[in-house]
Amino acid sequence: MSGGGPGELVAAVTGAQVSRRRRLDPEFPYRLHVRMRNDFLTPRGVPYRWQEVDGVVDREVLGGSAAAVPVRYVWQSVHAATGSPKGPGPRREWTFARGQGFNSLLTHSVAEGPGAGPAENPEPGAVQVAYPDLPKAPAVDLLLMLTWDVLAFEMLCTQMTGTPGLNRLGVVSELERISGTWADMRFSDPSTSAMFRNAPMTATKIGYGVTDNRPTAVYSFSCLDCELTVRAGPLTQDGRSSYLGYIQVDAETGDLVAAEMTEMIVATLIGGGEPVPIQKRRVVRLHADPRHARPTPGPVPPRAGQTPSADFADLARAERQTARVAEYLRGQIGAFDLLPPGVASMAGMGFHSLVGTDLPTALEQVQALRTGLRAWRHGDPGIRADLPAHRHALEGLLAFTQLAVEEAARLDLAEAPPPEAMRQQMGAIERAIGSLLSLFDRLAPEDVWEAGPYAEPTAR
Repeated sequence: MSGGGPGELVAAVTGAQVSRRRRLDPEFPYRLHVRMRNDFLTPRGVPYRWQEVDGVVDREVLGGSAAAVPVRYVWQSVHAATGSPKGPGPRREWTFARGQGFNSLLTHSVAEGPGAGPAENPEPGAVQVAYPDLPKAPAVDLLLMLTWDVLAFEMLCTQMTGTPGLNRLGVVSELERISGTWADMRFSDPSTSAMFRNAPMTATKIGYGVTDNRPTAVYSFSCLDCELTVRAGPLTQDGRSSYLGYIQVDAETGDLVAAEMTEMIVATLIGGGEPVPIQKRRVVRLHADPRHARPTPGPVPPRAGQTPSADFADLARAERQTARVAEYLRGQIGAFDLLPPGVASMAGMGFHSLVGTDLPTALEQVQALRTGLRAWRHGDPGIRADLPAHRHALEGLLAFTQLAVEEAARLDLAEAPPPEAMRQQMGAIERAIGSLLSLFDRLAPEDVWEAGPYAEPTAR
Protein backbone atom coordinates (compact mmCIF):
# COMPACT_ATOMS: atom_id res chain seq x y z
CA MET A 1 0.00 0.00 0.00
CA SER A 2 1.47 3.34 -0.95
CA GLY A 3 0.43 6.98 -0.85
CA GLY A 4 -2.20 8.67 1.28
CA GLY A 5 -2.08 9.90 4.84
CA PRO A 6 -2.74 8.06 8.09
CA GLY A 7 -6.48 8.59 7.78
CA GLU A 8 -6.57 6.96 4.37
CA LEU A 9 -4.45 4.08 5.62
CA VAL A 10 -6.83 3.39 8.51
CA ALA A 11 -9.84 3.65 6.22
CA ALA A 12 -8.20 1.20 3.83
CA VAL A 13 -7.36 -1.39 6.46
CA THR A 14 -10.76 -1.21 8.18
CA GLY A 15 -12.38 -1.78 4.81
CA ALA A 16 -10.09 -4.74 4.16
CA GLN A 17 -9.06 -7.47 6.58
CA VAL A 18 -5.91 -8.78 8.20
CA SER A 19 -3.94 -11.46 6.38
CA ARG A 20 -4.27 -14.77 8.24
CA ARG A 21 -0.98 -16.09 6.84
CA ARG A 22 2.19 -14.26 7.69
CA ARG A 23 3.98 -13.30 4.47
CA LEU A 24 7.77 -13.16 4.79
CA ASP A 25 10.28 -12.02 2.20
CA PRO A 26 13.77 -13.55 2.67
CA GLU A 27 15.29 -10.55 0.87
CA PHE A 28 14.44 -8.29 3.81
CA PRO A 29 15.80 -9.28 7.26
CA TYR A 30 13.40 -8.17 9.99
CA ARG A 31 14.99 -6.21 12.85
CA LEU A 32 13.30 -6.19 16.25
CA HIS A 33 14.02 -3.96 19.26
CA VAL A 34 13.06 -5.55 22.56
CA ARG A 35 13.31 -4.28 26.14
CA MET A 36 12.65 -6.14 29.39
CA ARG A 37 12.44 -4.53 32.83
CA ASN A 38 12.23 -6.62 36.01
CA ASP A 39 11.08 -4.82 39.17
CA PHE A 40 11.56 -6.60 42.50
CA LEU A 41 8.83 -5.46 44.89
CA THR A 42 8.37 -5.25 48.65
CA PRO A 43 5.21 -6.82 50.17
CA ARG A 44 3.62 -3.37 49.79
CA GLY A 45 4.40 -3.30 46.07
CA VAL A 46 7.27 -0.79 46.18
CA PRO A 47 10.28 -1.51 43.89
CA TYR A 48 13.51 -1.97 45.81
CA ARG A 49 15.66 -3.19 42.91
CA TRP A 50 15.32 -3.39 39.15
CA GLN A 51 17.02 -4.90 36.11
CA GLU A 52 16.70 -3.67 32.56
CA VAL A 53 17.91 -5.44 29.42
CA ASP A 54 17.39 -4.17 25.88
CA GLY A 55 18.51 -5.78 22.66
CA VAL A 56 18.39 -5.62 18.89
CA VAL A 57 17.82 -8.91 17.08
CA ASP A 58 17.61 -9.68 13.37
CA ARG A 59 15.29 -12.38 12.04
CA GLU A 60 16.45 -14.20 8.91
CA VAL A 61 14.26 -16.52 6.82
CA LEU A 62 16.09 -19.81 6.28
CA GLY A 63 13.72 -21.36 3.78
CA GLY A 64 10.06 -21.91 3.12
CA SER A 65 7.25 -24.40 2.80
CA ALA A 66 3.52 -24.38 2.29
CA ALA A 67 2.76 -23.21 5.81
CA ALA A 68 5.78 -23.23 8.13
CA VAL A 69 8.87 -21.08 7.68
CA PRO A 70 12.15 -21.81 9.53
CA VAL A 71 13.85 -18.65 10.79
CA ARG A 72 17.00 -17.73 12.70
CA TYR A 73 17.42 -14.81 15.09
CA VAL A 74 20.83 -13.22 15.70
CA TRP A 75 21.52 -10.67 18.43
CA GLN A 76 23.15 -7.53 17.04
CA SER A 77 23.57 -5.83 20.42
CA VAL A 78 22.40 -6.23 24.01
CA HIS A 79 22.73 -3.67 26.83
CA ALA A 80 21.85 -4.01 30.51
CA ALA A 81 21.61 -1.92 33.66
CA THR A 82 20.51 -2.39 37.25
CA GLY A 83 19.33 0.10 39.82
CA SER A 84 17.51 0.86 43.06
CA PRO A 85 15.56 3.78 44.54
CA LYS A 86 18.94 5.42 45.10
CA GLY A 87 19.53 5.62 41.37
CA PRO A 88 20.48 3.65 38.25
CA GLY A 89 23.76 1.87 37.75
CA PRO A 90 25.87 2.15 34.60
CA ARG A 91 24.44 0.83 31.33
CA ARG A 92 26.81 -1.73 29.84
CA GLU A 93 26.88 -3.63 26.58
CA TRP A 94 26.97 -7.41 26.82
CA THR A 95 29.52 -8.04 24.11
CA PHE A 96 29.31 -11.78 24.77
CA ALA A 97 25.75 -11.74 23.33
CA ARG A 98 26.69 -10.14 20.02
CA GLY A 99 26.31 -12.70 17.21
CA GLN A 100 24.58 -15.29 19.41
CA GLY A 101 21.45 -16.77 17.86
CA PHE A 102 18.48 -19.08 18.20
CA ASN A 103 16.08 -20.83 15.82
CA SER A 104 12.33 -21.10 15.50
CA LEU A 105 9.58 -22.14 13.10
CA LEU A 106 6.89 -19.61 12.17
CA THR A 107 3.68 -21.50 11.56
CA HIS A 108 0.82 -20.32 9.32
CA SER A 109 3.41 -18.38 7.33
CA VAL A 110 4.65 -18.38 3.77
CA ALA A 111 7.99 -17.22 2.35
CA GLU A 112 7.52 -15.28 -0.85
CA GLY A 113 9.63 -13.13 -3.13
CA PRO A 114 12.82 -13.75 -5.14
CA GLY A 115 14.68 -15.26 -2.19
CA ALA A 116 11.98 -17.73 -1.20
CA GLY A 117 12.68 -21.45 -1.41
CA PRO A 118 14.03 -24.39 0.60
CA ALA A 119 16.97 -23.67 2.87
CA GLU A 120 20.30 -24.56 1.27
CA ASN A 121 22.05 -25.20 4.58
CA PRO A 122 19.32 -25.40 7.22
CA GLU A 123 20.34 -25.05 10.83
CA PRO A 124 19.81 -28.19 12.93
CA GLY A 125 16.61 -28.06 14.95
CA ALA A 126 13.59 -26.04 13.91
CA VAL A 127 13.19 -24.70 17.46
CA GLN A 128 16.46 -24.29 19.28
CA VAL A 129 16.91 -21.96 22.26
CA ALA A 130 20.26 -22.36 24.00
CA TYR A 131 23.58 -20.60 24.29
CA PRO A 132 25.96 -23.50 24.96
CA ASP A 133 29.08 -21.44 24.22
CA LEU A 134 28.31 -18.94 26.99
CA PRO A 135 29.24 -19.49 30.66
CA LYS A 136 26.88 -20.16 33.54
CA ALA A 137 25.94 -16.67 34.68
CA PRO A 138 22.91 -14.60 35.75
CA ALA A 139 23.44 -12.37 32.70
CA VAL A 140 23.06 -15.36 30.36
CA ASP A 141 19.85 -16.32 32.16
CA LEU A 142 18.47 -12.83 31.54
CA LEU A 143 19.39 -13.19 27.87
CA LEU A 144 17.45 -16.47 27.80
CA MET A 145 14.43 -14.73 29.36
CA LEU A 146 14.61 -12.03 26.67
CA THR A 147 14.83 -14.77 24.03
CA TRP A 148 11.70 -16.52 25.34
CA ASP A 149 9.88 -13.17 25.31
CA VAL A 150 10.71 -12.66 21.61
CA LEU A 151 9.40 -16.13 20.77
CA ALA A 152 6.27 -15.58 22.87
CA PHE A 153 5.41 -12.39 20.95
CA GLU A 154 6.06 -14.15 17.65
CA MET A 155 3.70 -16.97 18.67
CA LEU A 156 1.04 -14.49 19.78
CA CYS A 157 1.29 -12.72 16.42
CA THR A 158 0.34 -15.96 14.67
CA GLN A 159 -2.46 -16.77 17.11
CA MET A 160 -4.09 -13.34 16.86
CA THR A 161 -4.51 -13.53 13.09
CA GLY A 162 -5.57 -17.18 13.04
CA THR A 163 -8.05 -17.50 15.91
CA PRO A 164 -11.77 -17.79 15.14
CA GLY A 165 -13.67 -14.75 16.36
CA LEU A 166 -10.75 -12.32 16.21
CA ASN A 167 -11.70 -11.25 12.70
CA ARG A 168 -14.36 -9.04 14.36
CA LEU A 169 -13.90 -6.09 16.70
CA GLY A 170 -14.77 -6.42 20.38
CA VAL A 171 -15.25 -10.19 20.48
CA VAL A 172 -13.50 -11.96 23.36
CA SER A 173 -12.04 -15.26 22.11
CA GLU A 174 -10.04 -17.93 23.87
CA LEU A 175 -6.64 -18.73 22.33
CA GLU A 176 -7.21 -22.46 22.58
CA ARG A 177 -3.82 -23.35 21.07
CA ILE A 178 -2.11 -21.53 23.96
CA SER A 179 -4.46 -22.23 26.89
CA GLY A 180 -3.11 -25.04 29.04
CA THR A 181 0.22 -25.37 27.23
CA TRP A 182 3.36 -25.66 29.29
CA ALA A 183 7.07 -25.13 28.84
CA ASP A 184 10.09 -26.55 30.65
CA MET A 185 12.69 -23.77 30.39
CA ARG A 186 16.36 -24.48 31.00
CA PHE A 187 18.81 -21.87 32.22
CA SER A 188 22.59 -21.68 31.85
CA ASP A 189 23.14 -23.80 34.97
CA PRO A 190 21.79 -27.33 34.40
CA SER A 191 20.56 -27.43 38.01
CA THR A 192 18.23 -24.46 37.35
CA SER A 193 14.98 -24.81 35.44
CA ALA A 194 11.49 -23.34 35.31
CA MET A 195 8.14 -24.94 34.54
CA PHE A 196 5.48 -22.56 33.23
CA ARG A 197 1.89 -23.64 32.50
CA ASN A 198 -0.53 -21.25 30.81
CA ALA A 199 -4.00 -20.75 32.25
CA PRO A 200 -6.92 -20.10 29.85
CA MET A 201 -5.87 -17.21 27.62
CA THR A 202 -8.22 -14.75 25.93
CA ALA A 203 -7.79 -12.00 23.37
CA THR A 204 -9.84 -9.28 21.66
CA LYS A 205 -9.34 -7.25 18.51
CA ILE A 206 -9.68 -3.73 19.87
CA GLY A 207 -9.15 -1.67 16.73
CA TYR A 208 -6.90 -0.52 13.91
CA GLY A 209 -4.04 1.92 13.71
CA VAL A 210 -1.02 3.12 11.81
CA THR A 211 2.57 2.55 12.91
CA ASP A 212 5.51 3.75 10.81
CA ASN A 213 3.07 4.46 7.98
CA ARG A 214 1.88 0.86 8.01
CA PRO A 215 -1.78 -0.11 8.68
CA THR A 216 -2.06 -2.40 11.69
CA ALA A 217 -4.65 -4.37 13.62
CA VAL A 218 -4.44 -4.05 17.41
CA TYR A 219 -5.26 -6.89 19.80
CA SER A 220 -5.33 -7.12 23.59
CA PHE A 221 -4.63 -10.34 25.49
CA SER A 222 -4.62 -11.63 29.06
CA CYS A 223 -3.72 -14.85 30.86
CA LEU A 224 -4.28 -14.90 34.63
CA ASP A 225 -3.15 -17.25 37.37
CA CYS A 226 -0.62 -19.39 35.47
CA GLU A 227 1.55 -21.95 37.27
CA LEU A 228 5.22 -21.05 37.68
CA THR A 229 7.80 -23.21 39.45
CA VAL A 230 11.52 -22.39 39.43
CA ARG A 231 14.10 -24.82 40.81
CA ALA A 232 17.69 -23.80 41.52
CA GLY A 233 19.61 -26.53 43.31
CA PRO A 234 17.97 -27.09 46.72
CA LEU A 235 15.75 -23.99 46.39
CA THR A 236 12.26 -23.96 44.88
CA GLN A 237 10.27 -20.89 43.94
CA ASP A 238 6.61 -21.90 43.81
CA GLY A 239 4.20 -19.26 42.54
CA ARG A 240 1.72 -17.87 40.08
CA SER A 241 2.06 -15.58 37.10
CA SER A 242 -0.53 -13.30 35.48
CA TYR A 243 0.20 -11.34 32.33
CA LEU A 244 -1.62 -9.08 29.90
CA GLY A 245 -0.81 -6.68 27.10
CA TYR A 246 -1.39 -5.76 23.49
CA ILE A 247 0.08 -6.65 20.11
CA GLN A 248 0.03 -4.84 16.76
CA VAL A 249 0.09 -6.84 13.52
CA ASP A 250 0.78 -5.53 10.02
CA ALA A 251 -2.56 -5.79 8.25
CA GLU A 252 -1.02 -6.47 4.86
CA THR A 253 1.67 -9.01 5.74
CA GLY A 254 0.40 -10.41 9.06
CA ASP A 255 3.83 -9.76 10.59
CA LEU A 256 4.66 -8.47 14.05
CA VAL A 257 4.91 -4.68 14.36
CA ALA A 258 4.83 -3.88 18.10
CA ALA A 259 3.84 -5.46 21.40
CA GLU A 260 3.85 -4.88 25.13
CA MET A 261 3.30 -7.23 28.07
CA THR A 262 3.09 -6.69 31.82
CA GLU A 263 3.54 -9.74 34.03
CA MET A 264 3.03 -9.98 37.80
CA ILE A 265 4.66 -12.86 39.65
CA VAL A 266 3.77 -13.80 43.25
CA ALA A 267 5.75 -16.72 44.71
CA THR A 268 7.30 -18.25 47.78
CA LEU A 269 10.94 -19.32 47.99
CA ILE A 270 11.38 -22.50 50.04
CA GLY A 271 14.27 -24.80 50.86
CA GLY A 272 16.62 -22.37 52.58
CA GLY A 273 15.00 -22.04 56.00
CA GLU A 274 11.94 -19.86 56.55
CA PRO A 275 9.76 -19.39 53.42
CA VAL A 276 10.45 -16.06 51.71
CA PRO A 277 7.69 -14.25 49.79
CA ILE A 278 8.68 -12.95 46.34
CA GLN A 279 6.87 -10.36 44.25
CA LYS A 280 8.11 -9.30 40.84
CA ARG A 281 6.79 -7.20 37.99
CA ARG A 282 8.03 -7.66 34.42
CA VAL A 283 7.37 -5.23 31.59
CA VAL A 284 8.45 -6.27 28.08
CA ARG A 285 8.17 -4.07 24.99
CA LEU A 286 9.00 -4.89 21.38
CA HIS A 287 8.80 -3.07 18.07
CA ALA A 288 9.98 -3.73 14.54
CA ASP A 289 12.51 -1.35 13.03
CA PRO A 290 10.80 0.24 9.97
CA ARG A 291 14.18 0.68 8.28
CA HIS A 292 14.60 -3.10 8.17
CA ALA A 293 11.05 -4.10 7.24
CA ARG A 294 9.71 -5.22 3.92
CA PRO A 295 9.03 -1.95 2.03
CA THR A 296 6.21 -3.05 -0.26
CA PRO A 297 3.89 -6.04 0.20
CA GLY A 298 3.43 -8.51 -2.60
CA PRO A 299 0.20 -9.04 -4.50
CA VAL A 300 -2.94 -8.97 -2.35
CA PRO A 301 -5.06 -12.15 -2.52
CA PRO A 302 -8.48 -11.94 -4.23
CA ARG A 303 -11.06 -9.85 -2.40
CA ALA A 304 -13.94 -11.37 -0.50
CA GLY A 305 -16.89 -12.02 -2.75
CA GLN A 306 -14.77 -13.13 -5.71
CA THR A 307 -15.78 -16.77 -5.81
CA PRO A 308 -13.29 -18.91 -7.74
CA SER A 309 -14.51 -21.63 -10.01
CA ALA A 310 -14.05 -25.10 -8.53
CA ASP A 311 -12.38 -27.31 -11.09
CA PHE A 312 -13.57 -30.95 -11.00
CA ALA A 313 -9.99 -32.20 -11.30
CA ASP A 314 -8.83 -29.93 -8.43
CA LEU A 315 -11.57 -31.28 -6.18
CA ALA A 316 -10.68 -34.87 -7.08
CA ARG A 317 -6.98 -34.24 -6.33
CA ALA A 318 -7.85 -32.53 -3.04
CA GLU A 319 -10.00 -35.50 -2.05
CA ARG A 320 -7.14 -37.93 -2.78
CA GLN A 321 -4.63 -35.90 -0.79
CA THR A 322 -7.10 -35.65 2.10
CA ALA A 323 -7.40 -39.45 2.10
CA ARG A 324 -3.59 -39.70 2.43
CA VAL A 325 -3.60 -37.30 5.39
CA ALA A 326 -6.41 -39.26 7.05
CA GLU A 327 -4.50 -42.52 6.54
CA TYR A 328 -1.44 -40.99 8.20
CA LEU A 329 -3.45 -39.73 11.21
CA ARG A 330 -5.19 -43.10 11.56
CA GLY A 331 -1.79 -44.78 11.73
CA GLN A 332 -0.66 -42.36 14.43
CA ILE A 333 -3.56 -43.11 16.81
CA GLY A 334 -1.99 -44.52 19.95
CA ALA A 335 1.57 -43.73 18.78
CA PHE A 336 2.08 -41.21 21.59
CA ASP A 337 1.29 -43.94 24.14
CA LEU A 338 4.43 -45.83 23.03
CA LEU A 339 6.69 -42.92 23.97
CA PRO A 340 8.26 -42.39 27.41
CA PRO A 341 5.75 -40.61 29.72
CA GLY A 342 7.48 -37.21 29.69
CA VAL A 343 7.99 -37.27 25.94
CA ALA A 344 4.41 -38.47 25.35
CA SER A 345 2.87 -35.58 27.28
CA MET A 346 5.13 -33.12 25.45
CA ALA A 347 4.17 -34.59 22.07
CA GLY A 348 0.47 -34.42 22.92
CA MET A 349 0.74 -30.82 24.05
CA GLY A 350 2.74 -29.89 20.96
CA PHE A 351 0.15 -31.51 18.69
CA HIS A 352 -2.72 -29.66 20.39
CA SER A 353 -0.93 -26.29 20.39
CA LEU A 354 -0.12 -26.53 16.67
CA VAL A 355 -3.18 -28.34 15.28
CA GLY A 356 -5.74 -27.01 17.76
CA THR A 357 -7.12 -30.36 18.91
CA ASP A 358 -6.09 -33.89 19.88
CA LEU A 359 -5.17 -36.55 17.33
CA PRO A 360 -8.49 -38.50 17.22
CA THR A 361 -10.47 -35.28 16.74
CA ALA A 362 -8.06 -34.16 14.02
CA LEU A 363 -8.75 -37.44 12.20
CA GLU A 364 -12.51 -36.81 12.45
CA GLN A 365 -12.05 -33.34 10.99
CA VAL A 366 -9.97 -34.60 8.08
CA GLN A 367 -12.55 -37.30 7.36
CA ALA A 368 -15.26 -34.62 7.39
CA LEU A 369 -13.16 -32.58 4.96
CA ARG A 370 -12.91 -35.53 2.59
CA THR A 371 -16.66 -36.10 2.75
CA GLY A 372 -17.30 -32.41 2.07
CA LEU A 373 -14.92 -32.34 -0.91
CA ARG A 374 -16.65 -35.37 -2.39
CA ALA A 375 -20.02 -33.64 -1.96
CA TRP A 376 -18.64 -30.49 -3.59
CA ARG A 377 -17.45 -32.56 -6.54
CA HIS A 378 -21.08 -33.72 -6.92
CA GLY A 379 -22.51 -30.21 -6.75
CA ASP A 380 -22.80 -29.34 -3.02
CA PRO A 381 -20.15 -26.65 -2.14
CA GLY A 382 -21.14 -26.46 1.54
CA ILE A 383 -17.65 -27.47 2.75
CA ARG A 384 -16.18 -24.33 1.18
CA ALA A 385 -17.22 -22.23 4.19
CA ASP A 386 -15.18 -24.54 6.46
CA LEU A 387 -12.00 -24.53 4.33
CA PRO A 388 -10.34 -21.64 6.24
CA ALA A 389 -10.50 -23.55 9.54
CA HIS A 390 -9.40 -26.79 7.85
CA ARG A 391 -6.47 -24.93 6.27
CA HIS A 392 -5.41 -23.58 9.66
CA ALA A 393 -5.45 -27.06 11.21
CA LEU A 394 -3.55 -28.58 8.27
CA GLU A 395 -0.88 -25.88 8.48
CA GLY A 396 -0.42 -26.75 12.15
CA LEU A 397 -0.18 -30.46 11.27
CA LEU A 398 2.47 -29.65 8.69
CA ALA A 399 4.54 -27.80 11.31
CA PHE A 400 4.10 -30.68 13.77
CA THR A 401 5.44 -33.26 11.29
CA GLN A 402 8.53 -31.13 10.70
CA LEU A 403 9.19 -30.72 14.42
CA ALA A 404 8.48 -34.40 15.18
CA VAL A 405 11.31 -35.62 12.94
CA GLU A 406 13.85 -33.30 14.51
CA GLU A 407 12.75 -33.98 18.08
CA ALA A 408 12.85 -37.77 17.55
CA ALA A 409 16.38 -37.49 16.16
CA ARG A 410 17.47 -35.16 18.96
CA LEU A 411 16.09 -37.42 21.71
CA ASP A 412 17.27 -40.60 19.94
CA LEU A 413 14.03 -42.41 20.78
CA ALA A 414 14.29 -46.18 20.53
CA GLU A 415 10.51 -46.38 19.92
CA ALA A 416 10.74 -44.17 16.82
CA PRO A 417 11.50 -45.50 13.31
CA PRO A 418 15.07 -45.03 12.03
CA PRO A 419 15.69 -41.34 11.21
CA GLU A 420 15.88 -41.90 7.44
CA ALA A 421 12.68 -43.97 7.35
CA MET A 422 10.92 -41.39 9.50
CA ARG A 423 12.07 -38.58 7.22
CA GLN A 424 10.72 -40.42 4.17
CA GLN A 425 7.39 -41.03 5.88
CA MET A 426 7.10 -37.44 7.06
CA GLY A 427 8.27 -36.17 3.68
CA ALA A 428 5.39 -37.99 1.99
CA ILE A 429 2.79 -36.55 4.36
CA GLU A 430 4.33 -33.07 4.08
CA ARG A 431 4.01 -33.27 0.29
CA ALA A 432 0.39 -34.37 0.61
CA ILE A 433 -0.45 -31.49 2.97
CA GLY A 434 1.51 -29.01 0.84
CA SER A 435 -0.34 -30.11 -2.29
CA LEU A 436 -3.66 -29.88 -0.46
CA LEU A 437 -2.91 -26.34 0.77
CA SER A 438 -1.95 -25.28 -2.76
CA LEU A 439 -5.31 -26.59 -3.99
CA PHE A 440 -7.04 -24.64 -1.21
CA ASP A 441 -5.48 -21.46 -2.62
CA ARG A 442 -7.48 -22.03 -5.80
CA LEU A 443 -10.64 -23.36 -4.16
CA ALA A 444 -10.93 -20.68 -1.46
CA PRO A 445 -8.66 -17.59 -1.65
CA GLU A 446 -7.46 -16.28 1.69
CA ASP A 447 -9.62 -13.14 1.77
CA VAL A 448 -12.77 -15.26 1.60
CA TRP A 449 -11.96 -16.21 5.21
CA GLU A 450 -13.05 -12.75 6.23
CA ALA A 451 -16.48 -12.78 4.56
CA GLY A 452 -17.94 -13.50 7.99
CA PRO A 453 -17.33 -15.33 11.28
CA TYR A 454 -16.36 -18.94 10.94
CA ALA A 455 -16.24 -21.90 13.28
CA GLU A 456 -13.72 -24.64 13.76
CA PRO A 457 -14.34 -27.60 11.41
CA THR A 458 -16.80 -30.14 12.73
CA ALA A 459 -17.65 -33.68 11.70
CA ARG A 460 -20.55 -33.85 9.28
